[in-house]
Amino acid sequence: MQEPVRLAIAYGYLGDAFHGSQYQPNQITAQGVLEEVIAELTWGEEPSEGRHSLRNASRCDAGVHVRMNVALLEIPSELWAKLTPVRMVNAMNDHLPSTIWVWGVAEAPSDWNPRHPIRRTYRFRLEGCEYWPGIVVEQLVEWLEIFQGTHDYASFSRPEGEASTVRTVESIIPWMNGEHIIGFEISGPSFVWNQVRRIASAIEFLARGKTTVEEVVQALHSGVEFVDLGLSEPEWLILWELEYSEFSFRFSGDERESFSQRDYSTTFREQQHWCAVARSEMRALVHHQGLALRITNNS
Repeated sequence: MQEPVRLAIAYGYLGDAFHGSQYQPNQITAQGVLEEVIAELTWGEEPSEGRHSLRNASRCDAGVHVRMNVALLEIPSELWAKLTPVRMVNAMNDHLPSTIWVWGVAEAPSDWNPRHPIRRTYRFRLEGCEYWPGIVVEQLVEWLEIFQGTHDYASFSRPEGEASTVRTVESIIPWMNGEHIIGFEISGPSFVWNQVRRIASAIEFLARGKTTVEEVVQALHSGVEFVDLGLSEPEWLILWELEYSEFSFRFSGDERESFSQRDYSTTFREQQHWCAVARSEMRALVHHQGLALRITNNS
C-alpha cells in the first residue's frame, strides 16, 4: 500500500465571518468550514472533536483577518495522481462561502509539519484604532525597536500553562503607504497567543501618553509578573504570510492598499465614522489579495 501524499493547502478568509481559525464544536470556524468541504468532496472525514482532516499552521482569534494560513491535508496517492493543484483549488472554492478561499496547493515532504514555518509575518493597522492620535514615522520606528530581538513576552501574551513565553522578533517595521503610516509589520519564527495585539496596544498607549518607554521595557523584563498594557481589537490584524524551507508559493507582488487616510483635524464622531470605513478597507484588502494569489498560483 502506498504512503499518503502530504499537501500544503494555502488559504485566506475574512476574520469577522468566523469564530477563529481552529475547529470548535457548534461554532463557525475556518478549519471547520474547510473540513466540511473536504468531507463533501470525499477527500476526508466529517470534522468532529478529536477527528480532523486538517492541521493548521497558525491559529487566529475571532476577528483576525488571514491573507495566508497553511493547513496540512493527507490524501491517498492514487487520488493525488488524478488531481492537480488547480483542480483542487477550484473544487474547494466551488463549495466554499465567499468569506473564505483556497488559493494554493503544494506537495510537501512526508515529514513536513505545518506548525514549523521558518517565518511568520503579521500586519497591524494602528491608524484604525479608535483613539489613535497619529504620530511621525521617526517616533514609531523608535518604539517598534523596543520589541526587536529576543524577549520574554509573558506580559504580552495570553498565558498557556507552563509553555515558554520567550520569542524572537526578527523584524518589526512601519507599515507605510507612501509617507502615510498605516501601522506596523512584524516577523519571527513563532509568536505567543495575543503577542501582536498586545504589542499594538502598547504602541497605542505610548502614542496617547498612557504609558512610558520605561514602563514598556519593564514589561518586557517582568518575567512571571504580569504588566497589563492592553489588548488591541482583532479586526486590525492580518496574518500576512508564512514561509517554509520545504516549498514555496508564488506571490503576485501586487500589495497595493486602497486605504483612505485618517483626518485627525475632524471631530471624534467623524473619526469614528472613518474607522467604520477603515474596517471595510481591511476586508477589501484581504479579499483582493486572495484573488491575486489565486490567479498567480493557478495560471
